Amino acid sequence: IEDYASAERLAQISYQQNSRHASTLRVRTIALQGLGRFEEARQSASELLAREPNLTARSYLEFHPAAPFATGQNWARLLQDAGIPSG
Repeated sequence: IEDYASAERLAQISYQQNSRHASTLRVRTIALQGLGRFEEARQSASELLAREPNLTARSYLEFHPAAPFATGQNWARLLQDAGIPSG
């Protein structure tokens, strides 16, 4: 089960502790997009790209351990839907 509400809440707590942590921004972007909070997801994706300008959905899949699974594929799609380039 993909619990985007919990993921967003935990990412927000993490973000408050360290707003520069790229993994937190990735999780937050995925969660917001998954929750249908599209404008917030786009803003988060923009902030993520400022930190990781070379990030693409493809590069995300190349390095993420969940890439071979449906969950990882879904997360990459959510990142792309939020504004991360496909690659």
